[in-house]
Amino acid sequence: MKVFVKGADTSMFNVIDKYSNFHTTETKAHLHAFSSMGLRTLVVGKRELSSSKFEQCQSSYETASTAVMGRAALLRKVATNVENNLIILRSSGLRINCNKLLARRMTRIVINNRSEESCKKSLDDALTLLKKLPSVSGDTHNTGRSSEDGLGTTGLIIDGTSLVYILDTELEDQVPLTFTFTVSLKAHFFFFSVGLRKTGHTSIAVRLFRSMDMESCAPDAISYNTVIHCFCKHGYVDCALILLYEMTKKGISPNVITYNSLIHALCNLDRWADTRRLLREMVIRNISPDVYTYNVLINAYGKARKTKDAENVIKLMIQRGQYPDVVTYTALMHGYCLHGDINEALSVLNTMRRKGLSPNTRCYNILIYGCCKNLKVDEAIDLFQDMPFEGLTPTIEICSRILQGLFHVGRHFEAQKFFKEMIPNHGVKLDTETCNTLLYDLCRKRNVVEALSLFHIMEGDNVIYNTLIRGCLQNKKYKEGCVLLDEMHARGISADNSTTSMLMDLRINFVFNSSFC
Repeated sequence: MKVFVKGADTSMFNVIDKYSNFHTTETKAHLHAFSSMGLRTLVVGKRELSSSKFEQCQSSYETASTAVMGRAALLRKVATNVENNLIILRSSGLRINCNKLLARRMTRIVINNRSEESCKKSLDDALTLLKKLPSVSGDTHNTGRSSEDGLGTTGLIIDGTSLVYILDTELEDQVPLTFTFTVSLKAHFFFFSVGLRKTGHTSIAVRLFRSMDMESCAPDAISYNTVIHCFCKHGYVDCALILLYEMTKKGISPNVITYNSLIHALCNLDRWADTRRLLREMVIRNISPDVYTYNVLINAYGKARKTKDAENVIKLMIQRGQYPDVVTYTALMHGYCLHGDINEALSVLNTMRRKGLSPNTRCYNILIYGCCKNLKVDEAIDLFQDMPFEGLTPTIEICSRILQGLFHVGRHFEAQKFFKEMIPNHGVKLDTETCNTLLYDLCRKRNVVEALSLFHIMEGDNVIYNTLIRGCLQNKKYKEGCVLLDEMHARGISADNSTTSMLMDLRINFVFNSSFC
């Protein structure tokens, strides 16, 4: 399976396989030349995935895409796991719409630098060029706005990285207002602020937002929604509420997207009074909550173990003509499982089926986890066996949960049988990656004895031995770790760098104490 990824050069060079790309320097030189001409630079890369890795990523994506809370963060995590160790295939420069917004005869100045010092030099050069340009009488010169042909006006095209250097330092004060800021235009503010938000430059995105008023380009609902979402995502919900008040005072009507961002953030902080106030505001403004709004509330009530409130929200959404979807019922199941009410959670699964909704992998993951946590391992195995009838393949995470559940109730022989027979029979390949993940999960939950029990029926290789040895050492099972180390050496397998480093640290700390090897 091949995965192809495209993105800006600043992002792509952070995720390439540095040992497999031999022309990085030449590629960067070409890209710099493209961006110096005002072109948008793009890099295309690829990565090959094994079948088991692809299935694991696909399962993680399904889980992330149906999550109500933290969906964006989960999806980013999935993308990060896939989009790494890339091999560069091609780079290009594209002429973007931003250039079309500049008049034909406008003097264009491009700033594309990678350091504060070089940005300063480019700004000085731009100021020198501006003084040499012929002045034009009237308002055109003073405002930097162009006539139709753009005669006498100057357009400044700033690369994203360069703009961060400029706006994040004293260089901002040197930028003359006579320039036409293409990034301040409404058509581009949304996309640029999203980019700043992803790179953690929230304050710069806000300053850019404020500059829109200065440039006689008043922000609209879309601009406000972008910054409100940015604030909410980074935990500045009170700042977002101030912006809500500000936009209504200016006569800009908020919409359901505005309120969804705020309600989501307030629910995450358990600010129920503020959440109810915003819901009342929506009614007053005649703004109808959508399915996403209701799903956020149901998920929040479920996590707070307020399952009755979650049930009432579902009744309310049906009364108002909104129909629950898979995400809605999954959130309710999660709430019941957290509350320990497994029978109600299983009842929700049956309700979904009656309404013609097909449960997804996340539904089964939540139910199986809830069953195992509440020592209902047989019910978890029944759910595991139902998955193929829904057209679903169990994930490694689900298999790991059931194994831990069986070990937890002392059914070690059944756990080994489940591993050897049931997992392969349900379409999960017991390759090195799968076995390694299962052992890692057991060790992470301090189930080292159980991991060792499972290891004895596996085909141990370099990866599996190292994972299990590290698990033993991290859980202070030093003698077991040393036995595995001797076994590994006898088979001609070497410890990897992580294991060796851990062993060296422990030897130094214990100074060959009798409790260690």
